[in-house]
Formats: sequence, C-alpha cells, structure tokens
Amino acid sequence: MTYEETMEFLKTHASPSRRKSMIKQGAPETTLGVTLGPVRKLAKTIGINHELALQLWKSEVVDAQLLVVMLLDPKKYR
Repeated sequence: MTYEETMEFLKTHASPSRRKSMIKQGAPETTLGVTLGPVRKLAKTIGINHELALQLWKSEVVDAQLLVVMLLDPKKYR
C-alpha cells in the first residue's frame, strides 16, 4: 500500500465528531478522528513496512502516526 492510499483510507474513516472531541481534549488540529478499529485493521493489512511508517510519521497527522507504531520493524530498533 502506498502513502497516498494509506492517507486516503484514514481520511475515508475519519469522524468529524470524534475529531472535534479529540481537539477539544488537546489533540493537534491535524487529527482526523479515526477510531482505533480501522487503524488496527489497516495495520494488519499492510504488515511491517518501515519505509511507509517513516513517510507517515512525517505527515504529522496524529492518526497516521498512531498507525506508524504498528508498522515499524522492531528489528531495526534493537
């Protein structure tokens, strides 16, 4: 899956009401409001993908950064 496809998935699963609530609780404006379920499903579909994870981290979109934690290769951090 590409960076563009991943971001499109996240935007498709965004919840405006959840986004509003998260921002009210202190999340940055870059929050999309995606619930954890779709993020986990996407992570399972993608699998370990260190390069994509690094691209997503640079997006500064909180929901994408949550996904990053699930995509990083732990062997690269030992």
